[in-house]
Amino acid sequence: QVFAYLREQLNKQLEYTHIAYDISFPQHSTDIVLNNQQGRNLLLVTKEIVNNAIKHSKATHISIEADLKQVSLHFVIKDNGAGFDVSKTYMGNGLKNIRKRIADMNGSIDIESAIGNGSCFRYHIPLEG
Repeated sequence: QVFAYLREQLNKQLEYTHIAYDISFPQHSTDIVLNNQQGRNLLLVTKEIVNNAIKHSKATHISIEADLKQVSLHFVIKDNGAGFDVSKTYMGNGLKNIRKRIADMNGSIDIESAIGNGSCFRYHIPLEG
């Protein structure tokens, strides 16, 4: 069960951070089929985005939402932190790795952020029929 495991991992990641958070996942998602590589990439992408928010954003709230729409998984991760300039290149590999993992799953990602205005990561991954 993809969402149960992801929820457990995110709870562990955020538990001791003093950041308020909401996790909203579909209740009935037993028909989701991900291969091992997709499941691993999905977990790593989601955890990396949350980790970046914890380490860099100074956020007081993070929301993590996932939805199942037709044949794809849609995620939205928002924080109310410091934000960053999306057009700049950052030294770390975090954003590069996130984009590569999403591409490896034939997905797409949209990153919205502005200095002083938080960040929003929207990504979706097509599911195998």
